[in-house]
Amino acid sequence: MPIELLATRRRQRRTAVTALLALLLAGCRPDPAAKVAVPPPHPGKNAYIRICAGCHMVDGRGLPNLFPPLTDSPTVQAADPTALILIALHGLEGPVEVNGQFFDGVMPAQGNFLSDRELAAVVSYIRQEWGHGADVVAPTQVQALRAGHPRHDPWTMEELSRLISSAP
Repeated sequence: MPIELLATRRRQRRTAVTALLALLLAGCRPDPAAKVAVPPPHPGKNAYIRICAGCHMVDGRGLPNLFPPLTDSPTVQAADPTALILIALHGLEGPVEVNGQFFDGVMPAQGNFLSDRELAAVVSYIRQEWGHGADVVAPTQVQALRAGHPRHDPWTMEELSRLISSAP
């Protein structure tokens, strides 16, 4: 094959590749006039990651035998968020069963560090993330429970069960 013919074919291939690349890139260029709506992060997400994810993990699955999962937790998904709010406010200690797994540790109180608004945002995030569809918790709900249950000791699940079952 003559050298001129080889050189012509190389040029043709290069031209075809360049044209194909130009077509591909033209279709991938963003339209500068187009606005892409990015939903804002949940207001409780950053606080959850900063405060809760160290134990319960970013995905809410906890650590087996150490920290209970928040995903698929009956306490998280309960229609009445009272127990979850009180746990977040005052902490929790003692045995806990979540989905057949047993845990026996201490969760520190967050009510000393978080405002009613911040705590409501974190609890709402937990109740709505990972496929959960529970209602948002209002800061007024946190405020009422904080005022109605002043305490310095962590709750036990037994105490919370009695409290919730005796509620009107």
